[in-house]
Amino acid sequence: MSTIPVSNPGNGGFILDWNKPDTVAADHQATGFEIENAFSKYPTKVFLSGSNTVKINMTYNTAWKLTGIALVNHNLTAAAVTKLRFYLDSSFQTLNVEKTIPYNVKNTYLIIDESTIGNYKYFQVYITDTSIASIQIGVIFPGTGFQFPHNFSWGYTEEFNVVKEIDTTDGGFHEETPGEDQEISAPEYSKIGIIFSAVDPGIHDVYKNLIRVGNKIFIPSFYKQGCFYGVVSDKTLKTTKEKKGDTYSIQFWEHSLFGGTQ
Repeated sequence: MSTIPVSNPGNGGFILDWNKPDTVAADHQATGFEIENAFSKYPTKVFLSGSNTVKINMTYNTAWKLTGIALVNHNLTAAAVTKLRFYLDSSFQTLNVEKTIPYNVKNTYLIIDESTIGNYKYFQVYITDTSIASIQIGVIFPGTGFQFPHNFSWGYTEEFNVVKEIDTTDGGFHEETPGEDQEISAPEYSKIGIIFSAVDPGIHDVYKNLIRVGNKIFIPSFYKQGCFYGVVSDKTLKTTKEKKGDTYSIQFWEHSLFGGTQ
């Protein structure tokens, strides 16, 4: 993995290796929308707090280095204050490190320079937002931050998809399912094709991690706060060998953030 941040933060990257806590707890939660929902992998199966301030404690049996975290399908506003806290004790009393998670609508993330942080067992996500009555989070994704090295060029293509069926009546009227008069709206998501070129062959093995099984957070640019939650659909990493460097591509499918509770 490359150390974060590198000299060109305009490059994008991923948060990989989602590490689900062994124990989670929230000091406020609504019945039926408990904090475990935020670790179910389904972004539409949400956690709801019982107030506009919440502390979410994450405990691991084995200490590890958390270098990336994302909040997916949240309802926070620009007034939110969101912190990632690193504690030394299981009672969450001895705060050692605190990082701010920047705001972005719907999905947001934080990448931490791995050289500035150690291994911990106890983490807390603290959120307060005076503009809303209750805090919603679909997925909390603690993992390992990874940035594309800056010695090659890259880009991506994006498709926006709405999951629906179209039927045409004998009279020529087109009917959609689900339709606008139905209670459940159609799920919406993006497919993103990421193209790499002039890649140093020596780092090819690192990119095998991108197609290995597991949910991932894709970040188009570390200059921007937007990110996507989903999977890489490729089963094979196909590489074109060139004198100037290798060229290959992968497909990333975002999990739908809409369409009702799964």
